[in-house]
Amino acid sequence: MSRSVGFHLLLAASLVAMPVMANAAVTPAPVASAAAAASPAPTATMSPDKAHALALNVLAQLENGRIDRSMFTDAMNAQLTDTQLLTLSGELRPLGLPYTTVLSTQDVGGGLTTYTFWLHEGSGAFDEIMTLDQNGKVAGINFARDTSH
Repeated sequence: MSRSVGFHLLLAASLVAMPVMANAAVTPAPVASAAAAASPAPTATMSPDKAHALALNVLAQLENGRIDRSMFTDAMNAQLTDTQLLTLSGELRPLGLPYTTVLSTQDVGGGLTTYTFWLHEGSGAFDEIMTLDQNGKVAGINFARDTSH
């Protein structure tokens, strides 16, 4: 998977901020319904459908520049300052919501569950990597331009 500069990685678990990727041609995958974007009650490990709905909900909130901070860990809230949120929103908003999303991987370890979703929107594809803590709160989020599909 090839990645280059574009978005910001927000992973409060390791407190890393890093840019992400360039455009790519992609092959569309199954289309997700708009109803899946409803806010689920998260758990540390949840069904793929609930994780998918949560990932779309978090993406929509970040694009809008307003988030429900109760969905994020204290460390993530501390890192995601208003300035950082505005920057991230400015980078994500032009993409719009994806019209195709697929759960690529789910990894559990160290008290965290990480879900990677492949999302396809008008200008290409990107990964949304969302990490949840044991309480089901977002402990990290990363958006990376995906050139592998």
